Amino acid sequence: MMPLWYVIAESALYLLPMAYIAIVIITFVMWGLQGNHPYKPADLDRDKHVYYPYKHTVKFRFFLTLTLIGFLGVLLPLFIGLMAQTIFDINAWIVGGIAAGVGLLLTIFIITRPLEPKIECVIVDANYLTIRRKNKDDETHRSTMYKHYIRQTQHQSFRLVFDDYEEKEKEVYLPWLCPRERVMVAEDLGCLRKNGVLPNWKNYYKPEQAKQKQVQAQQNDPIQDAAKKFAAEQEALVNDPIKYDNYLRGILSSMSIADRNVVIGLTSKGENLRAIKECRERTGIGLKYAKDLVENYMTFPDLRKYVTRIYMRDITIPEIESLLREYGELYTDESGSIITKTDNVAGTFWNYIEFSQKTGRPGNALFWDYLNILLWMTQRTSCLFGYAVSGKKNLQPVIVFPNSSDSLGETCVGVMYQSHFNFAVPDHTVTWGNNVAVDFDPKNYISSVIGEDVSGIL
Repeated sequence: MMPLWYVIAESALYLLPMAYIAIVIITFVMWGLQGNHPYKPADLDRDKHVYYPYKHTVKFRFFLTLTLIGFLGVLLPLFIGLMAQTIFDINAWIVGGIAAGVGLLLTIFIITRPLEPKIECVIVDANYLTIRRKNKDDETHRSTMYKHYIRQTQHQSFRLVFDDYEEKEKEVYLPWLCPRERVMVAEDLGCLRKNGVLPNWKNYYKPEQAKQKQVQAQQNDPIQDAAKKFAAEQEALVNDPIKYDNYLRGILSSMSIADRNVVIGLTSKGENLRAIKECRERTGIGLKYAKDLVENYMTFPDLRKYVTRIYMRDITIPEIESLLREYGELYTDESGSIITKTDNVAGTFWNYIEFSQKTGRPGNALFWDYLNILLWMTQRTSCLFGYAVSGKKNLQPVIVFPNSSDSLGETCVGVMYQSHFNFAVPDHTVTWGNNVAVDFDPKNYISSVIGEDVSGIL
């Protein structure tokens, strides 16, 4: 009959490995389930749109400790000891004991360190997505720049996609939030983008509630009602050209002069995409509104869509043609192609030059030529003005005069996009003034500046 100690030892050789394998499996299962449990009860702060990272439980820490001890304190030292004895003929017990001691110290080091991410919470409000860190080094993203989210794939985890200023998309990962909370953050930002307000998450995602109650809660939710009303108002606004035009002008007038100049500076370089992103950042409006505002009110007019003339008095047609040749030699060899007509206004002392609508020059370059030629003509006459008008109702007239107070003759003043402006031609910078009156009459305005009635020549 075998002694009891032998039976126990023999059984341990089989039971201990099986028990360790079970512990490892339990540890990995608990690790996988940790992400489904937030750090704090989410129902307390969900309606405040504050989301907390998950926290490892005491049970998980206990099983993780056993797993690390078994691997770093037993299996790995045993393997190292056997290899040392086989290859170098060193006592396996000595090498294994040293390795086991190092493994236990490493286990203590890992377990005593905080396993949670260094994130306090994620906050979504009407302006920003804020990732608040414990070291106070917060990360913020403008809510208006949010585009969409990408679900977790085989190779990449869940992430939010924002517009960036370098004409790229910026992806924001939230690996320390449980999957449900990540989707709710994305839904918050999506609701802001679509409706302009945050959703009400009360009574959402509670398994004990029936779907019918959730639908009823949504129908009776005042915030959701306000979101629907806001969306309907925005749709009606876009569909009414007059109201939409007044809305965009209101946004434009609310922007500071510095903000306007930043956006217009980008459009003058042809960087309209960056200008739209900058406009969204500085005004907080949506993508469509920013696009329409930049393209219709903050981009230099494309004079190929206008009948553009410069009217001059006290200068003959041969003198005008001579100045145009000199201008072409200095600035562009295409001066002949941008001017299609030089003529006299019948029955008056006024002459004019007319710009081509079929020139190959881009709209921004043609606008610069328009202002620069106007200033070039001041060498022979001080009584002149530029007038560009389109048959389309949504294109406002562009009226330009040389700035009489500029001794260097490098700036123009006038009205563009229903606002007074001062344009420095050499560096393409615009300084905006006040908006014109509602009953603004271009002909009366030009007559008041010139000092005589010009209704007969326009």
